[in-house]
Amino acid sequence: MYLFHMENYLVLVLILASGLTAGDHITPVENEVTSTEGQSVTLNCTYDTSSEYPLLYWYRHHPNQAPQFILWKGAKSYEDQKEIPDDRYQSTTSDTSTELVIQQLTLSDTALYYCALRDHSDTKCIRGCTKTYRPKCFVVVWIKIKHQTTILCHIRGLDQRIVVTPVLCSHHIPGTLVFLCHPAL
Repeated sequence: MYLFHMENYLVLVLILASGLTAGDHITPVENEVTSTEGQSVTLNCTYDTSSEYPLLYWYRHHPNQAPQFILWKGAKSYEDQKEIPDDRYQSTTSDTSTELVIQQLTLSDTALYYCALRDHSDTKCIRGCTKTYRPKCFVVVWIKIKHQTTILCHIRGLDQRIVVTPVLCSHHIPGTLVFLCHPAL
């Protein structure tokens, strides 16, 4: 069960998804981060991989829409490589961590955020590769902003399909933003 109390705050909940590849993993740094509309927020993940060419991706997923690519940034031997199309987002990586900074938060930032790890096996190309690279590991990040009703989603299965399971909120204390939530069965 999850108990959320929200008053003019943006609430971030990080959940580790199951089904990660042996040897590679990615995990959230904090379970919950708060910020307010108009401010900046930083999402952090730590990872472990034997690859010298890891690529770290961030995606955003709004309900009933396809996930949207936000950015990717290389680490270790690829630390200078990146693709960050929107200036509102920034990312830094190290040999063991990645962070996503979202500046000037708005209600449209209410979404599920994915942090993904992928090693780039072809060391001669980043852009222009013909092979499709699928990230191996995902961490789920839910951003909740005041007055939104969906509280949390959980990702299961990381092979070729992603299943989104909402968390149900069974109780609401009237006049507040306090919800009692539990995983959907």
